[in-house]
Order: sequence, then structure tokens, then C-alpha cells
Amino acid sequence: AAPGGAPQTPTNKFDGGLLAAYYEPSVQTYVKSMGTSMATPVASGVLALVAGMVPGANSKQIKEHILKTALPVKGLAGLMAVGGTVHALRAMQPLK
Repeated sequence: AAPGGAPQTPTNKFDGGLLAAYYEPSVQTYVKSMGTSMATPVASGVLALVAGMVPGANSKQIKEHILKTALPVKGLAGLMAVGGTVHALRAMQPLK
């Protein structure tokens, strides 16, 4: 899973997520968002970092490396392919 953020609680307190890079004039502040809209740029950015690190790597090698270097998340175990979240620093380790 890419880091899309946690859902809001019943008290409307935001428990995580990523700070969106946009200003919302109606409330005159920056807005926190979550979900695939926030996760997709993170995951594709990590893919670009890895691809740039090893120009000769093919798409399968890059995908496997990103999945292998995902940061395990306890609550995701068994729910998705890797049970973790994409992690840029870990993905910058050399491909094996």
C-alpha cells in the first residue's frame, strides 16, 4: 500500500495522512487529504527514484524491489500483497 493516510475519526480529528500541496481559499489554509490521490504520487515518485538509480533495470525488477523494501504495517498483514507501505529510503537500497 502506498501511504494514503488514515480515515477521519467520528470527532473529525485527522489521525494521519499526507499534507496535500494545495491551498484551499475557502478556509484560508492548507488542507490535509488522504487516499489514492495522495498515495499515487508517492508510489510513482519512489518508482522514479529506483528507476533512476539503476537505469538498466526492467519494470519487473523495479516492482519486485519496491515490494521487497516496503515497510511492514501490522494492520495490513494478510490484507494485501506485501502487508506494508512503500518506503522511499528503503527502496534506495541497491537492487539484488
